[in-house]
Amino acid sequence: MSDAHTRLAGCIVSFCLCLVAACSRPSAPEAKKDPVVEKKPPPPAPSPISTPSAVASCNALVWDADKMNAAKATFGGVISEGMGGLPNGTTETYYVLTLDKASCDPEGAPVPEIQVYDDTNDFKAYFHKHVRIEGEPFAEFTAHHHRPIVVLITKLAVD
Repeated sequence: MSDAHTRLAGCIVSFCLCLVAACSRPSAPEAKKDPVVEKKPPPPAPSPISTPSAVASCNALVWDADKMNAAKATFGGVISEGMGGLPNGTTETYYVLTLDKASCDPEGAPVPEIQVYDDTNDFKAYFHKHVRIEGEPFAEFTAHHHRPIVVLITKLAVD
């Protein structure tokens, strides 16, 4: 073995011994912590959906237990185009139905516009026309959803 190899081997052994010594040291005792005082959470605020003003200001949708999907519903309004930003810095076109009367999101807040789509996503013939759609609403959950409620259209008709 050459002198360089011997020195390298010695350094490796020294390093390993230091590492073993550092790992085998007992850790410092934990500082005493103050006893945890259990705080009671404040009472829940009344659900906005249960207040008469919220119900009067939006059409209530029937949301499932996890508040992600609603029962099939019918909406009336005017279709237009929107541009939305994505996390990667690009933008995309999406389609919006400005509702005749706001619908309620899963928390009961009024939503005046919903994002709409179908298999074709070709709504140019319907721009700025009053339409009636039937579809399956769900709560937005990706960067491609630009409104709190998104609807997969199953029927569309011009009024």
